Amino acid sequence: MENFFPEILITYLWCFRQAFSATGFPYFQGFIAAQLLSGSRKTVTQIATVCFFIDKSLSSWERFLSQAQWSMPLVIEPLIVLVVKELGSGLLYAGSYLLAVDTTSVAKVMGRLLGVQKWSERRSPTDKGETVIGHHWAICGVLSRFGNLWRCFPLMTKLISGQQHPFEFVVTSQGEVHPIRFWESILSMIRQVSQSLDPSRLIVVADAYFSKAAFLNPLMQAGISVVTRLRKDAVGWEDPHYNGRGRPPKRGKQWKLAHLIHHFPLCSVGVTLYGHTHTVSYVTRELWLRDLKQKVKVVIIATKSHPILLVSTQCALTPQQIIEIYGARFALELTIRDLKQHLGLGDYQLTTPIAFLRFAQLCCCAATLGRLILCRSQVLPFFDASPADKTELVEGSLTRLRRSLFRFVITRFLSQKSAPDADVEKNRPELEAMVRLAA
Repeated sequence: MENFFPEILITYLWCFRQAFSATGFPYFQGFIAAQLLSGSRKTVTQIATVCFFIDKSLSSWERFLSQAQWSMPLVIEPLIVLVVKELGSGLLYAGSYLLAVDTTSVAKVMGRLLGVQKWSERRSPTDKGETVIGHHWAICGVLSRFGNLWRCFPLMTKLISGQQHPFEFVVTSQGEVHPIRFWESILSMIRQVSQSLDPSRLIVVADAYFSKAAFLNPLMQAGISVVTRLRKDAVGWEDPHYNGRGRPPKRGKQWKLAHLIHHFPLCSVGVTLYGHTHTVSYVTRELWLRDLKQKVKVVIIATKSHPILLVSTQCALTPQQIIEIYGARFALELTIRDLKQHLGLGDYQLTTPIAFLRFAQLCCCAATLGRLILCRSQVLPFFDASPADKTELVEGSLTRLRRSLFRFVITRFLSQKSAPDADVEKNRPELEAMVRLAA
């Protein structure tokens, strides 16, 4: 493999050497390389076909996923260490790491796959959503700012155990056993990632579906901050005021948060959202929310329709920072799209649970390594300085990475079959034609 792929990819892959045996590590290298190189579906059959440099049968690739002795936590930890090492202070915003969390569904047929059931796509009880039969995956990724845009580097994925045929269980300190709940699955994923990062410098950003006390309270107790969005009918309370008579009140004045913009003067601030600078008008207050164990900072943004309600459990953040942090969450939506379209997150066909769990985690590894390479594309010689089509003009495009890798591999492959002093650059037009035909 070292003879056919760029040095930067080989260097990144070598960081995971300790997680695999001597016979298993080539499969890991080939799996990641094939996911970045292949333009078709990422089934195990296709991956085995693309890895021409590993002369093994299809069954050996399946055994690597279903039977080989290697641990996913030992893959996740060096992945986080590598991202922190490569991006450094670029991962910090307001002195903290931003960890975006969301879920996505992958359609699968009921039968031999464990965990396949009906999932609702609705994001609130009042929304009329569709249902999907398949797997429900939780994904988290660290966010980094490049200029005015944000990029997400997926670190971990976890299959959520549903109410039908649960496959994960929790044992309490009293010895009681119960099926793992939705929030427990998400929180366990965040805690596992936080072991490699400083929890006191970690901010979790999620959409309105996660603005529940069952999600916020455990993270606040662990010292992890959260920025999320509230429902438009959310209410809050001020600190209780005791006038010296009767029983002291538990809560102060109640506010319907959307109405605060009509009772307090609006402030304006310039924020950078989705690559553009906007001026937003807002009202901010520190209030108590239902069932939360500490006060939070609420930012109400005035819009032409319904106000947008944001909340931060870290009151030291400014309104501008809270708005920009929540806007950065959209990078995870794009990452989930890339995981499905370009890296085959839903292409697994293996029926063994450990096999498709490993498959999904390796998709995250491939996506993160690919984005790290794209971050350095300006100084890497195998990236074409003058892209041939509009798709490659998109900065950070995984399509651009695949075409550049494909061109590099073909060049190396032909040079291996040519004379030592052959001028491969003379065949540049033929190489471009081969790349386009393969794409």
